[in-house]
This record gives sequence, C-alpha cells and structure tokens, in this order.
Amino acid sequence: KFGMFEVRQLCLARNGISQKASRLQMQSLPVAGFMYTSKGMLLRKPAQRARRLHSRQVGCCPQTSSNLLPCTSDNVDAAVRALKNGNVIALPTDTLYGLAASAQISSAVKRLYTIKGRPDSTPLAICVADPQDVGQYGDAASLPKGLLSALLPGPVTLVLRRLQDSALSDSLNPGVLSIGVRVPGSDFIRAVARGLDGALALTSANISGGKSTTHPEEFSELWEHCEHVFDGGRIVAERSGSTIVDLTIPGRYKIIRDGSALDATIKVLEAHDFQDVKV
Repeated sequence: KFGMFEVRQLCLARNGISQKASRLQMQSLPVAGFMYTSKGMLLRKPAQRARRLHSRQVGCCPQTSSNLLPCTSDNVDAAVRALKNGNVIALPTDTLYGLAASAQISSAVKRLYTIKGRPDSTPLAICVADPQDVGQYGDAASLPKGLLSALLPGPVTLVLRRLQDSALSDSLNPGVLSIGVRVPGSDFIRAVARGLDGALALTSANISGGKSTTHPEEFSELWEHCEHVFDGGRIVAERSGSTIVDLTIPGRYKIIRDGSALDATIKVLEAHDFQDVKV
C-alpha cells in the first residue's frame, strides 16, 4: 500500500514531471479518489463526494434531477397539482420519507401499489391535514373529546372503522373495514393535504420489504416513478416509523406497531380512560 506522498510521486513520475514541478502542474494531474489542496498536498476526496461520483458511475439519479424540489411553501402547489393529476410524489413526514398519491383517485392508488411493489391485500394508511379531518374518513364519533388533538399531529397512526360513504377510492384497501389515518408533525405534507382538500394515500418510500428511508438519496431508484421528489433533508429519527394503534373497539386500544411514540401514545390513551385489549 502507498501513502499519499508515494502516490503523488508515482503520478509525477508517470507523467515525466520532476519533483520540483510547479504546483499548478501537480494540481492538473488527476488521481482517482484523491484531490490536491491549494498547497499541492494530495488528499483523499471527501466520502460524500466519492459516493456521488460512484452514483453517477453506476447510473443512479444525480442530485440535480429535474424532478427533485426542495420542501418549501413555494412548492406546495406543484405537489398538489401532481396529486390532482393522478401522479405519485415522494416527500418527508415526521418519521420517514413517504410515497403519496391522492386517495380519491383509483388509478393513482393503483400506481402507488405498483411503484411500491406491494400487493393490494396489504393496507395503505392515509394522511390528512388536521386532526379534525380524521372523522371524514374514519369513525371518530366514539372517541373521547380531546383525544385526537392530544395525539395529533405526531408520529401516530390511528386505525379506525372506515366510513363507507367517505370520498376514499374503492381501490384503497379493498375489503378492509378499517383505515389507518395520520396527521404527521410535518408542515410540508400537511400543507399539501390541505391544498389537495382531501386525503393522501401514504406509504414509506422504499420497495416493499426494503429498508425505510430518511433521505431522498436512499430511494433514488424510485425517483423516475415520481412526478416530484421533495427534499426536506435528512429526517433525524429512528427508522421505526409511526406508532400504529387500533381504536376500532370503543374504550380499548391495541398496539399494532410500537413505532417511535409508543410510551407517549399509551400515556395519552390511558389518560383518556382507554384500556389495552390484553388486559
């Protein structure tokens, strides 16, 4: 193995340049995986840049992809237009990056299943803008006053009995009598749902069975299938996703997935006189 000095000397010798060659000459010599400083020192390239170079070499989508947009208020309208046109978008929640489509458009829901590689027998959750919107899609009539606002917005998915006369597409979870509803603690996705004036069908941004993602680069193979990918940077959270709790039985709760807010969710539920179905 060669050190940095030996690599530089080999490079100079290969090109017929003496050790006293000017710094300008030395800096013009490309060495894969290395870079020259302003003083002519040969250093390894930063790992992040090396990863980007590797991504281009293996054909991954570059960071300058035309469908990659920042998560700003100026881009909410672009997200809403894409959803209304039946397209799929990718965007961050408060736990993971997700793939979203309009839950009211049958073809959009089917496309979401296709991109995800997920059988339609596996239910999708929906995302709405505000806690008061939950009752438009799931039966929240029996829930104690203040429960929804105590749990939401936040990293919690509430499973309720699905309202059969809701605006949700029949293609969404066919044959399933319940519906998982989210109000993420994320301003951008809530603004999109508010602009859509409807629910988003939502699933994690990865191939079914794959690792959940907290940064757009982690699901770059899916970018081409999305109308837009909204980049909110890295989500600083564990990859455990939201806590999923079944509230279909009045006064009882059942934890379906521990997720990232288990203890806080149980504390709120029991403060509202809910009991675990196991008790």
